[in-house]
Amino acid sequence: SMVALAFILLCSSGVQSPAVQSCPSFARIADVPGKGRGVVATEDLKQHTVVGDYVGEHLTEKEKDRRYLASYQHERTKEDIAWLESREERGQTATGDYLFGVTGVDVFIDAEDEERSNWTRFLNHDSDPNLRVKSLPSAIDGNP
Repeated sequence: SMVALAFILLCSSGVQSPAVQSCPSFARIADVPGKGRGVVATEDLKQHTVVGDYVGEHLTEKEKDRRYLASYQHERTKEDIAWLESREERGQTATGDYLFGVTGVDVFIDAEDEERSNWTRFLNHDSDPNLRVKSLPSAIDGNP
């Protein structure tokens, strides 16, 4: 059996973001009781099927810390402040709930911004998981 990694999403509008629009044909994004919105399979998938890449902004640990940890706010750069203002202006949250640390490198994928992520940000935690995360050196398309 497989293990699951998931993220809880609480959408702020009914407009379909690029993240929602990227959902593949074998799944749909639906209201999930107690979770907000999440991914629901629309067909059976074979065990060990790679379902998608976790897509988002790539941050170093220092960038992640400055942007999301209160104890590092005093170290924020002009770029960090512009990033936060951009999120606020576009109605995107900045909670840090959609961060994924890539194994073996100083990269964190931040999929919180629905305009810069994909459907995998809607995967939700479950007590009986059916997916697992595997950190790979390259994406499905072969790019790093």
